[in-house]
Amino acid sequence: MNTNRCCPPPVAATEPGFLRALEPGAIKALAQQQLGVDATVLALHADYVRWKDRDGSLVGYRAVVQCAEGEVNTYLTVRTAAPHRLADEAERLQHRAAEDHAGLRAFALVPAADVLLLAFPIDRVLPDLRRLVRASKLRSLVGDCGPTLIPAALRLSKSRSHCQIVRYKPERRAVLHWDLGFVDGDNQLVGRRSLWVRCYAEAQASRTSTATAAAAGVACPTTLGQAHERLLLEGHLDGEVWDPFLATTNDAATSSAAATLAHLHDARLPASLPH
Repeated sequence: MNTNRCCPPPVAATEPGFLRALEPGAIKALAQQQLGVDATVLALHADYVRWKDRDGSLVGYRAVVQCAEGEVNTYLTVRTAAPHRLADEAERLQHRAAEDHAGLRAFALVPAADVLLLAFPIDRVLPDLRRLVRASKLRSLVGDCGPTLIPAALRLSKSRSHCQIVRYKPERRAVLHWDLGFVDGDNQLVGRRSLWVRCYAEAQASRTSTATAAAAGVACPTTLGQAHERLLLEGHLDGEVWDPFLATTNDAATSSAAATLAHLHDARLPASLPH
């Protein structure tokens, strides 16, 4: 067994690219060489693996980089597939080649390693992610979908607003937490607000399930705005924001999450919903 891998590969997995994608050390070196023009990749932590053999596999890493903004938490996706498929995907991304985030280039095709490196927020199925991490784009989104979120006589400050990746499954869904800062006419900070942004690859089922959870006593966020059926703006619940980048596990938070999950499993679903 290769102890350099983040997890054991499936027995049938023999593609060199996929096996290499499971090696954090090798991917860290590639990311630094291919993407890290204005950033230093400090650490990679394995987060997500989806193996689909020659149909294309994904390995996701939570990444910590040092860039102009300081030490930043971001994400790196390694895509593997047949060489011609990776080349086709890279060609479709060429119009994003000049983009960067957290000091990392948007993407890099590495034929010698049989991988395509995708720096967050580049995602072929979740195109909305690109605007959700930029304060100027988020300000426009909030203005269009939830104008009441901005207090009267105030404006949303780009420099005083900060984004955090809370959950990300490449090509599936993402949850971002924005700590919004509001300033007055003198550019003085006068208020803050938490905003949660949920982005999905597919339209979600009816919110009936949320109502069921609320009826079972589970605290549920309030929908504050909806850009379309795959992009929601939600309010903040009481409590601290979960930080997936922390190296240590918060036992109290884990126990609380487990209790909530157990509570959900005990809830009675309406007969109209699939079981």
